[in-house]
Order: sequence, then C-alpha cells, then structure tokens
Amino acid sequence: MFVSFRTSVMLGTLALFPMHVAAEDTNSADQNTQPDNATAVAAAALDTITVTGTARKARPFNAPADVDVVEGREKTKHQTASLGQTLDALPGISNIATGSQTGKPVIRGLSGNRVRVMQNGIGVYHQQYGVRHAPNIEPFLAERVEVVRGASSILYGSDAIGGAVNVIAKPVPFASPGETELGGALTGGYSTNNNERMGGLRLNAANDQFGFTGAFLGRDGGNITTPNVSTFPESGREGAPNFSGELDHTDYEQRNGELAFGWLAPFGKVTARYQHWEDDHNYLLPPPINLPNGIGIGQKLENDLFQMEAMIDLKAGWHLEPSFTWSNNKRQSNPGPPPAANRPNGSTREFLPEDIVIDLERDSYTGRLELVHENINNWLSGRWGVEVVREEQVSRGAVALSPGGEIDNYSLFGFEELDFGDWVVNAGLRFDRREQKADAGETFDQSVIPTDASLREQSYSVITGSIGASYQVTDNLVAAANIGRGFRAPDMFELFVNGVHGGVAAVQVGDPTLDEETSLNTDLSLRWKSERLQAKVTVYRNKISDYIFFGDTGTTNAGGLPILQADQADATLYGTDLSAHYQVNKLLALHGSYEMVRGDFDRGGNDLPLLAADEVRGGFTLTPESAALLKDPYLTLEVIHKMDKDAAGRLEPFSQFDDRPFGTASTDDYTLVNIYAGFDLPYEASGEHGQVNLRVNNLFDEEYRDFLDTYKGYALSPGRNVTVQMTLPF
Repeated sequence: MFVSFRTSVMLGTLALFPMHVAAEDTNSADQNTQPDNATAVAAAALDTITVTGTARKARPFNAPADVDVVEGREKTKHQTASLGQTLDALPGISNIATGSQTGKPVIRGLSGNRVRVMQNGIGVYHQQYGVRHAPNIEPFLAERVEVVRGASSILYGSDAIGGAVNVIAKPVPFASPGETELGGALTGGYSTNNNERMGGLRLNAANDQFGFTGAFLGRDGGNITTPNVSTFPESGREGAPNFSGELDHTDYEQRNGELAFGWLAPFGKVTARYQHWEDDHNYLLPPPINLPNGIGIGQKLENDLFQMEAMIDLKAGWHLEPSFTWSNNKRQSNPGPPPAANRPNGSTREFLPEDIVIDLERDSYTGRLELVHENINNWLSGRWGVEVVREEQVSRGAVALSPGGEIDNYSLFGFEELDFGDWVVNAGLRFDRREQKADAGETFDQSVIPTDASLREQSYSVITGSIGASYQVTDNLVAAANIGRGFRAPDMFELFVNGVHGGVAAVQVGDPTLDEETSLNTDLSLRWKSERLQAKVTVYRNKISDYIFFGDTGTTNAGGLPILQADQADATLYGTDLSAHYQVNKLLALHGSYEMVRGDFDRGGNDLPLLAADEVRGGFTLTPESAALLKDPYLTLEVIHKMDKDAAGRLEPFSQFDDRPFGTASTDDYTLVNIYAGFDLPYEASGEHGQVNLRVNNLFDEEYRDFLDTYKGYALSPGRNVTVQMTLPF
C-alpha cells in the first residue's frame, strides 16, 4: 500500500517526530482484495492503520506528526534499484538521479547529510556527502519504507535536519504453537531501457517460537538509453546534448541479500539480522577532448549490516527496547574504464580496474536502549532513551577525499504524547554530545589538515526539541502544527576534503573551522477525510543557521576543473505540498498533487542548490472486477509536469555546464506520461497472492532534462522504459 494522497489512504508529512505506520491484521485485505464498495476504501483504511512507532498507537489522520509509507502493491509499482526513484512519487519528495541504479531522496529541498537514511530505525552511513553517493539499500528486500519530513533530530540526532527515510525489513515469521511452516517467493523482472534483468528468492521457516527469513536478489543492468537526438558534435547546435541514445559507462551489477532469525522468548522477542549490499557500476563523465563517447568512473560499493534487537516486557504497558547495530561501508573508485577501442574485445565491463584512486571504509557501532510506556490512564504515552554511536573511518588510495578518523556521539532523549480527545499534543527533548577527530595523513595538504592537532578535532554539544499538536475540528477535518529544532555536525569530507572529486567534476576544498548547522522547522497542515475525498495541504518553513555549501571560487585547476570551497551562511527554505484523492465510484479514482520548494541565503538572496523544480501530478486509477486469471486488476495513468528551473549560479553542482556550448545546468519545463498496470494471480501461498506488474515510464519517449538528474549537463534524461515484474509465492 502506498500511503499518500495519491491513493485511497491520506497521510500527512511528518515534520518533527518519525512514526512507524503499520496496519492491523486485517490490513492485507486492502492490499490484495478489491472490496465490494470501493468508495469506502479510504475511510476503512484510515480506521485500521495505526501509528505504532511514536509514543502511542494512533490513526495518522489525527496524529500531530505526519508520515508517508510505501508498502504492498504500491511499493511494488514504484520500486527500482534506486531508493530515491522508489520514493519520488510522494508529495514533497524528489530524487537526485545518476543513471538507473543511483538515486538519493530529497525531502523538501534537503538531501545528502541533511536526510537521515535508516534501516529498521537505526541510522546508517553511506558516504552520503557526495551528490552522486546514493543510499546502499535494496528497496525490494524491504517490507515498507517510511518517509519523515522536517527536523527529526529528536530521535535520530545529527544528519536528520531535513527529515528521515526509514527502510523497514520484512519481519521474521512465527508459527502457531506445535506447528512448522515453510514458504517463500520467487521474484523476477526485466526493464527495456537498459536491458536490466532482476531475479530473487526469499525463504521463510518457522517452528513454535523460532523463525527464519532469508533472501537474495541480483541485478544486471546495461547502459541507459536516452531519446536519440542530434548531438552537439554532430550538429553544432548550442544546448544540444553531447551524448545521445545509448550512454556508455552507465552499466551496473548488484548482489544483495539478508538473513534474519527470531525468538519468541518468555520475556518478549529477540531478532538478529544480517544484510549485505554490493554494487559495481560505471558513471559517465563529461566529454574530454578526442573521446566522443566520454570516459567513466568505475566504482565498487559494499555495505554490511548486523542488527540485534529485543523487546522486553516489564509490565502491562511498559517495555524495554535494547538494540545493537554494526555496519561496514566501503567505497572504491578510480578514473574508470579506458576508451572502448582500448578495451580487450571491446568489453564495457571494467567497473574497477586495478588502480584504485579512492578507497574509503567506515565501521559504525550503535547501541540504543529505550523505555516505552503506552496509554497510562488512557491519555499519556512516551519513550525515553539513551544512544551511543562510534564510527571509525579508514582512508586509503592515491586520493583521499575524506580522511581517516573517529566519531563518538552520546545522546539522551525523551518524548511524551497526551491525548485529550479532540486534542493531541506531543513534545520531545534531546541532548547530543559529539566528538570527532581526523587522522593526519600524508595524502592531505597541510593547509587543509593542519599540523595543529586542535584543528583536527571538533566537538559539539547540542540540545534539540519539538512540540506538535492536532485538533479534530470536525469528523472530517483535522488541523495539525509542529515546530522543532534540528542540528547537523559537518562531515569529515566537508571539513577536510582537498582534491579532485570526479563525482562532481570539480576540485573541492574543505574548511576545518565549520560550525554545526542548526534549524528551526515549522509546518501547518489541514487534512480532510470523507467517504470519497481525502485531501491535504501543508505549508512549511525551515530556517537553517550556518548552512554548509561548496561555492565555486571562480578559479580552476591546471586541468580546467572549477575549484569549490566549503563555506556556510544562514538560509531559509519554505514551500507547500497539496494533494488529493477522489473516489468517483467503484471503478474510477482521481488523484493529483502539487509541490513547490524555495530556498535562499538570508544575506544576498542567492538561491540554494539542489532544489527540485515545481511539480504537478495528476491521473486516474481504474480497478475493474476480477475476471478469470486476473484477480484485482488495476490500471493507473499518471501525467507529470515539471516547471523550468534555473541553476543556483556557482553554488549549483555541475553549474559549469551553463557556460559550455553543449548541455545545461538549468532546465526547461517538460511533461511525462507514465502507466502502471497489474493484477494478482488466482492462487495463494505463504499468505500471499502471486502478482504481475507492468510499469511504463516516459511513455512517449519525451526529450527532457530533469533538474536533479546529474547527467543533465551533457546528456538527456532516460527515454521510454517498460518494466515487467512477477512474484510467485510458494
């Protein structure tokens, strides 16, 4: 189920405190079964879905905070190898794309180190400071993805200044007493644009109080294809792309999997989970002289994750939630494969030749203990916790964009919620002490990594807080407001980088004296729910002090690459999200949304970088009666219009392409048409129906450049792509 204004369930945008949203046991009905009265779907869903990860269980319609959840059939409709692309259809969420496998989510104009990406509620590190550094996460293996909007530092500390994305793994299955259950599912898919093949297997087993689940999924994707237009080298037409048709150096391979065990203990429940994510890919770089097909950067990425967590019952309404998480993230890069004429047998699969230029590895250890109480006297719920994080980074290779070093973070937090009937009020407070130290390395310029040890060490002590309230004006109308303070410590990359960063085709230079960012985020939303219509409008403002950015100095290195210097200044973002879903009758539903974000520096008025273009979406969904082999069929047509967008001058990544005769950093408006269709198979195993889903992106093969597509400077965005996916449970 895709919980947003584009479907039958309306949820708002979570501004201050993240929530886990889950359905009760009857929820599977609105995933896989067409109800007799489709006009009642929305109201029924809003009655059954409960918020379970905040201080209390609650329906999201009248909860102060808002969250969007992607799960079930709607998750299947949109999910790809890219987490950003999987979430892009949500109002207020955008995607910074680089090829078919790399996409990082943008929440109301903020991304990278300002959006906390988590697995099962614990933040994980993915070298996310780079524009093209996407989360190392497999959407297909997740049960659901929850998207938090607004400052979320109360629960997640640094790096959640703009919001959070929580990827929830599939639960460990358990059997009835004395019984053994076995099952699983096969998954396969194919995409035409880049000849991408995907296949996976999941196995489940349960016996009494023990359970197991395991999965593997692999992908092999070729070069992406754009509309085949006349290029600048062919026509000399200013603004034409330098590359067209099939784009060399945009292929990739992935191998991802997980194992999880669970135990229903006498005192509660214990779960242990291991996940592995591995990706080899090439990136297409701007065209150098005498290489008409460009060059690529070869990269190898790996992420390992181990989590152990428990729920310990103390007494009615009270329990402890201890957890431990270890993750290991590796990033290896080099200049990429040589020109095709120099490759053995014309091979294009040289993701990572022997000479590794960048080699980074970070281990993260997170210990967390929470005390949770629910519905004391039927009106008070809350959670209190302590968290300790240790991160250790090692930097190898000829170029060290980020040094080795250590980070320690200690935090205490508490959150309480009061339910007074029509009024619901919550408040939270958190204290963080963060200490980090960079290792002096021979590969670093001493002007950036000073010999003075005191300038290689930073510490931050920050208090953050939030308060939110909702008021149910009528049975159909709720007003909600939130205000919260967030913070973000500068990353070691921002403090100490000093060299060529191929991912942005520029030289980047850090500043070890940067202060932490702090923000004050406010939002106000109105939510409407009736039998046929669900709608919401939200306005927000996010005031960020000491916003960190890399500004173009106007100078270049000997190779002609622009030199970008880390700096900071106060900034403000503001915008609105509007969305609605109207169930005309049992067969037809209409849906639409609009999103707009603006951001500029308080002094000088210059725009902030990486803000998405204004967007309007609209469409309809048909859900005819089941027939023969087609159970619960659906057909969705969606039209997306994005406005033109000017780059933020020299602050915009890849802004140098506004000064070149080919490509651009600013983009024109465009309109795309997408189609989604599918049905369940008339058999059931392991509690699930088989599914067949079809997705057609860019139906008319439109020529366009998306503002957040990092290839926009020298190539068009992808052309038509037809994807077929099938899941067969057993």
